[in-house]
Amino acid sequence: MVVFSFGPFLLDPAKRTLLRGGVPQSLTPKAFDLLLFLVEQRGRVLSKDELLKAVWPDAFVDEANLSQQIFVLRRTLAGDSDGPEYIVNIPRRGYRFVADAIESAPDLPVRLPDIEPRKAADTRWRRVPTLAPVAGVLILVIVVTGAMWQRKAPDSTPRLLSVTAMPGLEREPSISPDGNFVAFSWTGPDPGAVPDIWIKAVDHDALRRLTETAQAESGPAWSPDGREIAFIRAGAGIFAVSALGGPERQIAASGFSVRWAPDGRSVYVGDRTGGAPLGVFRIDLDTGRRTQLTQAPGGIGDTTFDVSPDGSTLAFVRYGRPGVGNVYVVSSGGGEARQRTNWNAAVSGIAWMPGGREILYSVQEATGLDQYLFRISADVRSLEPGVRALHTPVNGPSMSRPESGRPARMAFTTVQVDVGLQRLELHGSGPNAVIDKGKPRSDSTRIDCNVRFSRNGERIAFVSSRTGWAEAWVTSPDGSDLRQVTRIQATEMVVGGWSPDHRRFVIDADTSGNSDVYVVSVDGAPPVRLTNEPGFDGLTDWSADGRWIYFTSDRSGRIEIWKVPAEGGRALQVTHQGGMQPMESPDGDTLYYLARPPRGVSGVSGTSRVMRVPVDGGEERAFVEEVRFGLWSVTNEGIVFVSIPPVVSKGAYRLPSTSVSVR
Repeated sequence: MVVFSFGPFLLDPAKRTLLRGGVPQSLTPKAFDLLLFLVEQRGRVLSKDELLKAVWPDAFVDEANLSQQIFVLRRTLAGDSDGPEYIVNIPRRGYRFVADAIESAPDLPVRLPDIEPRKAADTRWRRVPTLAPVAGVLILVIVVTGAMWQRKAPDSTPRLLSVTAMPGLEREPSISPDGNFVAFSWTGPDPGAVPDIWIKAVDHDALRRLTETAQAESGPAWSPDGREIAFIRAGAGIFAVSALGGPERQIAASGFSVRWAPDGRSVYVGDRTGGAPLGVFRIDLDTGRRTQLTQAPGGIGDTTFDVSPDGSTLAFVRYGRPGVGNVYVVSSGGGEARQRTNWNAAVSGIAWMPGGREILYSVQEATGLDQYLFRISADVRSLEPGVRALHTPVNGPSMSRPESGRPARMAFTTVQVDVGLQRLELHGSGPNAVIDKGKPRSDSTRIDCNVRFSRNGERIAFVSSRTGWAEAWVTSPDGSDLRQVTRIQATEMVVGGWSPDHRRFVIDADTSGNSDVYVVSVDGAPPVRLTNEPGFDGLTDWSADGRWIYFTSDRSGRIEIWKVPAEGGRALQVTHQGGMQPMESPDGDTLYYLARPPRGVSGVSGTSRVMRVPVDGGEERAFVEEVRFGLWSVTNEGIVFVSIPPVVSKGAYRLPSTSVSVR
């Protein structure tokens, strides 16, 4: 099979890779198929119907999918430059690939041995082959110089080095202070396996496993002297171990993230106290004293963070709800936090530049797009989005700490997420039930999620980012009659319950950093906004009699269930002991909800308790334990829930509670 060269790109159909100057570019399978078909048919004008049939031969796909993929390909090929256009739109006819592409024979393939992870006791460095990535994940290192941030500087082209491209999931890279090694979390070749901490050399193929336990290990962080690595062990806390391997020591009993202070005498950890929002704490390694440094007024709280090279300032990301975050700074001794950005978007990582004057962070500019690296001054008082720093998608940047006058290195991951809808048919019940293999529905190459069936089962509402924003779409269960029903350009959106007449449904959406409740009509009329309080209003359901919209809100100072008339009006508080994600029983007598936000960085991992309260008021009582956010539903048969690994099961609690059974 031939390969195609055009401009700085090399397209290899056999390896299914697109290289830009030798650096792998992140493309979903469908985006790759579309680019390959355009290149193979270069010179021809390809109609939209021809492209849809070639790329999605077995699925009903809306033209919006094609338009979104063309947009993504153009962005990938053009980067940040005003360079040549590769794909042009021919009005009323279709698209054409216009660049000169040279066909050539690829190099003879070399068979590489399979990767067999070593046991933890084997601490020797070893060489492993570089394999094609699975799930579009690579760990890259870029050589950072002062000139690279200036667009017109003669030496501004950054040098990208591919560190890993192995099967399985590689995440959360942390580069050593000298820039020569990267520690990261890896599942091994099986993406479903438990991840461990590994160390990989940047300039050669030496790879070594640092941990090997039955628990998931993640979030590695190098000590300032490069001798130790701190990491998170799921359910056990924060530990540190020599970079050469050996005995571990426990630093904290809990926490979701860790960074070292520049002097190595303390660590900063992300954690929470009780049910409060997430915050950043400092732990003195000599005394064990723990001091809270940040405290969000509400919402999820403070997640990813980094400490300035001189140790004076903490930069962190504060989230009001999933996908709505901004960069803040605060003194490393605590105090009042100062907001620096006005994105109100998903920010996945943050790192200080070596000089300590600028902060780097990766942000999703619009829903459904990749995250890109931006830089911003730490000292400026006004809110601003910052300046784009790289054309390459970046997640979780980690910066080395070089000696004065020497270039730094930054490690990061690049990943393309494609989440689609599948319909699973369940035949039978109980232990003999059989679930058919899923079939794609209304497929796109971006994120389609959060499905809710109408009460009569004839319509599906879901959220899709195929237009570049989170919008609501409706379709039939077989994937036909696909229609976009909102155009509000939300950064985050969640579909709630349907009205009893199946003509409307309720959503919560974030359009300007504030989450509110809207009623959406399937006929495409503009959504009607029901709430406008500051803070979070969302996670909704529609009452069985059609009169009320239930929603979750923090307007009282804690997360509680509220309700508002479906036609608009004053909101009323329903619960008084905490509650979220309400669902009314089909008979309209009882409201079920989760007692508290589950644990986790995004507030949606871990388990909670299902509570119940009469819709007319009464005692708030516990009903079902160990239920996960988003993985339960109230049906005519009862409350159905799903658990996830390591304990895999499915169950149902029948109503009423006097006849509880599990299946």
